Amino acid sequence: MVNYKRSTKPGQDQSQWWPDWRTALYFVQPRSVLEWQKRRFRDYWRALSQAGRAGRPKIAPELRQLIKRMWVANPTWGSPRDEFFADHRDRL
Repeated sequence: MVNYKRSTKPGQDQSQWWPDWRTALYFVQPRSVLEWQKRRFRDYWRALSQAGRAGRPKIAPELRQLIKRMWVANPTWGSPRDEFFADHRDRL
């Protein structure tokens, strides 16, 4: 595990921040820490996925209409694959 040292001002004792810090320390096995991390990761993503509705977010009707108008107004837009199939539809 990584221990990050807090910066202190000269003359300031860290024990003043939390005088009984030694009471919060205890020994654990590395396996326990890994299990805690896995559980926290699993619970976080489960809660996140169950918070809302599943699937793609809804698009506003106004935006959907704008996309359709742009699609009709610009028939040359699109991927070359679509143009290939449109040109060779009779032969396939």
